[in-house]
Amino acid sequence: MWILLIVMFLNKGHSKVVYEKFTFTPESQWQYFTKFGTDIEPGSFKLQARFSYPFTSSQSHYELHIYFYLDYKWDLAIKEDTCTQKTSHYIRHEVIKLNSNGQWSNVKKAWLRQVKQPYVWFLAVADCENKLHTINPNMPPIDIYIILLGTDNTHFTYEEYYMLPLYTVSLIGYTIILGYNLYNYYKHGEIIEEIYNPMWLVLASVILEFISILTMWIHLLIYSKDGQGIIGLHTISIITETASQCFLSILLMLISWGWTINYLRFKRSLLLMQLLFTVLIIHLLLAGLTELGDNKHHNYDGIQGVLLVLIRLGMFMYFLCGFIKTYKGCSVQIKYFYKTFAIYSGAYLLSFPLLISICQFCVIYVRHRVMTVGTIFFHSLALCTLIHLFTNNNNQYTRISKYKAPLLSLNKLE
Repeated sequence: MWILLIVMFLNKGHSKVVYEKFTFTPESQWQYFTKFGTDIEPGSFKLQARFSYPFTSSQSHYELHIYFYLDYKWDLAIKEDTCTQKTSHYIRHEVIKLNSNGQWSNVKKAWLRQVKQPYVWFLAVADCENKLHTINPNMPPIDIYIILLGTDNTHFTYEEYYMLPLYTVSLIGYTIILGYNLYNYYKHGEIIEEIYNPMWLVLASVILEFISILTMWIHLLIYSKDGQGIIGLHTISIITETASQCFLSILLMLISWGWTINYLRFKRSLLLMQLLFTVLIIHLLLAGLTELGDNKHHNYDGIQGVLLVLIRLGMFMYFLCGFIKTYKGCSVQIKYFYKTFAIYSGAYLLSFPLLISICQFCVIYVRHRVMTVGTIFFHSLALCTLIHLFTNNNNQYTRISKYKAPLLSLNKLE
């Protein structure tokens, strides 16, 4: 299971120095290569190709066709049935001369221009006339190497220009939240005597999110220079972010069923741990699937996003069932708390499906921005709200909960 997760996450990065291998068959004459967004000011690319190794052939040169599509043309192309029909929607066409001796072709250098608005360029490779591997099964795979640059000479595609500033601000914010509370916890030397403190899950979620933002920030900083970054850091960031969101969702569901309000100890602890572990693994598997393939407008644009939406809606329904059952059997004072808790928690659990829905109505080049900024915002807001809820002696939760000793120092977010 863990080996599968690692392979999924490492299969593709967000590199815009792209190196891919292709083999054509009659069933795959036209294949997606990569995508890149540029502003109204032009971007640029450098492109080379070669056979993976030398081979004997009656021809010394072969032609590889690479097609460039703007996003609105790409949507038309992928709906077509045949290779010829798909290539009819291209905006730019490059022909690369391949040498049978396995040497790299001459470098193709050119600009990617559009004058009306920002667009996302999609690249595909094609052999519509079956002149490559189909007529010569012994032909080696074709290596394609491309360097894509934006208008600011960095490797960020237009949809991702905002990411480095966003993660810089997020890193500062999480450093303050986590560092300030940990400092006060160490300073006052609180002794942990009760393992049923909900702040354990909150603190775990904060730490995981901090690690996610830190590793992504380092990856993006290096990526802006070389177009590759450090794929291991990107992998750690995605895994820890997913785990952080999962822990927070689990905590909200547990409280909705009365944990720390009506009871502290679980009657079926082993069954609960198995359930929580299963939910976490499913989230990680689906997050890993988002890394397989780059032809999407944001990280959850595809069947993986649909499955995650269904899971989040299922978690919300489970939360709602717990809330209704607990609400009916509690006192007036607890009911007042649960109403407010249900509103904030329900909003967080539904934020992911809401963001996915909003993205469908946005232009392609802002969908990634809406999804990333929205996810970080709602997750951070939920964490800050819960920290305030669990560490403020004057709030409703502290007065009604069965657990009275907060883990972190009090009143840090007031």
